Amino acid sequence: MEKPFLSGVIEGFYGRPWTAEQRMKLFSRLKKLGLNMYLYAPKDDNKHRVLWRDLYNVEETDVLSALIDASDREGVEFVYAISPGLDVVYSSTTDINCLKRKLDQVQRHGCRSFALLFDDIKNELPDADRDTYQSLALAQVALTNEIFQHLNQPRNFLFCPTEYCTSRARPNLADSAYLGSIGSKLLPPIDIMWTGPKVVSRKISIQSIEDVTKILQRPPLIWDNLHANDYDYSRVFLGPFEGRSSELRPYVRGILTNPNREFEANFMALHTLSQWTKCSIDCVKKDIILTESPLPTEVLQLETDGDFVPDEDNLIHCCTQPYIPRQALKIAISEWHDEFLLRCDFPDDLLSANLTAPLLSAPPIDPSLPKPMDPAVIPNGFSIADFSSALPKSGNGLSSLAPPPPPPGGEPMDCCVTTASNGSSILLSTQDDEAAVGETMQVDSDAASTTGPAATLEDVTLLVDLFYLPFEYGRQTVDLLNELDWIISNIGHREWTDRQGQMIERLIAICRSFDHICDIPNRAIFAEIYPYLWATKIVISILICFLQWIGNICFCYTYQCPVVYYYYSQIY
Repeated sequence: MEKPFLSGVIEGFYGRPWTAEQRMKLFSRLKKLGLNMYLYAPKDDNKHRVLWRDLYNVEETDVLSALIDASDREGVEFVYAISPGLDVVYSSTTDINCLKRKLDQVQRHGCRSFALLFDDIKNELPDADRDTYQSLALAQVALTNEIFQHLNQPRNFLFCPTEYCTSRARPNLADSAYLGSIGSKLLPPIDIMWTGPKVVSRKISIQSIEDVTKILQRPPLIWDNLHANDYDYSRVFLGPFEGRSSELRPYVRGILTNPNREFEANFMALHTLSQWTKCSIDCVKKDIILTESPLPTEVLQLETDGDFVPDEDNLIHCCTQPYIPRQALKIAISEWHDEFLLRCDFPDDLLSANLTAPLLSAPPIDPSLPKPMDPAVIPNGFSIADFSSALPKSGNGLSSLAPPPPPPGGEPMDCCVTTASNGSSILLSTQDDEAAVGETMQVDSDAASTTGPAATLEDVTLLVDLFYLPFEYGRQTVDLLNELDWIISNIGHREWTDRQGQMIERLIAICRSFDHICDIPNRAIFAEIYPYLWATKIVISILICFLQWIGNICFCYTYQCPVVYYYYSQIY
């Protein structure tokens, strides 16, 4: 019997886990989108990772049972994952029995699918196991196979290796003794997870999957970090699922996205992944990925996956259901805009959970990750984190399965614009922005205001465009950066004053668009995207002052003093 293609969500990020209410909402959304799996693996749920030996208490098991029942009702497979790799002794009978007892407890509450995760740990065998096992791979295989048999061979059993992408294979993919042992020794029904060439892969090609399939001796299940933002808390990714041809589907066991930490920010990622799974081909020749990025490869070559050039001549016109990322994005934006207009109150513990609670851990630093954006500098020493001081504190325990506390009493990617040798910008120009109008940004933690303009489809489109994907900007944002580069590089040009004024108007229009979003009835969405709007508006305000300052300095004095003009033109 052929196994179904797995598609859905991994809650596998570092940071505050989602709430039980959000997970139940997720199950309903997955069913609507035709996705079939949810993997429970929040890194900062201590009983999943740090305190993996501890059993869940009665309240936590009640929540767990409710989640499993809810996923069953929606036809979504609930996969419980545990991550014992930080301190497990593979040869210890005590540790093995603790792991069995923990998974038996979860199985008794209705869970039928499981996962063992050994990601983000030291790639070496613990000293206590050196007399029993020859390598880390053999130790992990022995433990995983034993647990798989102990649970009576669950219908889905997933394994995440320590070398979970090509860049982490030592010394390389083809010669990795670790992956070779995993592939040859792990029982065939067990699926192996893989993130692609990198931890966050810009593209995943068919050839790369064929290479890893030979080593693992089975098609990998993709753990996709394209929309993950836990490595940079100043960024959120609202762009489409892209860089993975629909022709990839027969070569993998499935694709699960590990998305943004902010639950409500993942509508686009899930919606476009759903469209991808329903397409038979994405209108490109085999192993050619159409990203539609307006930036040239040399600008955004943040990983060494190799160069590729999308070409319209490579399009296959006979396909009946092509997946085109920007077309999928347009559909998703329209439906997300509808969500903006639904009245929804602040979740009781969402604000405090996502913005005030200290994180227990952070993802390990990896040089292949997209570069973080410099944090916004706010006057008078006030930091973005200080926003949390005005919000109620949460009493969440160590486990994200704990019931929520009683309601409280109250309520762009780092861009170094590069200049070509001739002084012109190497960013490509695109169409003009469609700016919205409104008033100064207003924030209210109570019910949504009904006095301001409603958020329009153009407002949501602009929001997505500004917070696009790790390796590229949206088209309007690229156009904005091109124009800024021209303004800074061409002080004194006869068009400078007009274009500077137009740029300031565009920047003000972005802030007005943010005002509209701040007034949306759906306060759950607002609560999670507001920190990014706020930080961006601060940057825009500083940029407007900078542009005005250049204009005042240069055009008040430079024509009277050629030396001053030369000085400022060299700097700016």
